[in-house]
Order: sequence, then structure tokens, then C-alpha cells
Amino acid sequence: MAKYNREALLRSLKSYKQTLDKITNYIEQEDWETLDKQLNQNHSDRLKFHF
Repeated sequence: MAKYNREALLRSLKSYKQTLDKITNYIEQEDWETLDKQLNQNHSDRLKFHF
């Protein structure tokens, strides 16, 4: 898969890493309100992909 879809895979991984970095920062800063909003948004986004 990675061999034939390299660019799309790299874009997805970079986006995922950025989200993880944001979540990590919210936890480190004890920004619980923003963390809650981010996690709820992530949950809503995931629901769009369930069949």
C-alpha cells in the first residue's frame, strides 16, 4: 500500500502527527477545555467514516 500510495499516506501521517502534537500540548498545558473540544471533534469526524 505504501509503495503505491506514498504521497497520500505521508499526508495522512503528517496530519495525524499534528493532531497528536496538539493533544499532547493541551495535556502538558492542562488545557482541559480545549482538549475536550478536540477529542469531541475527533470523535465526530470518525463517525463520518463508519459504514
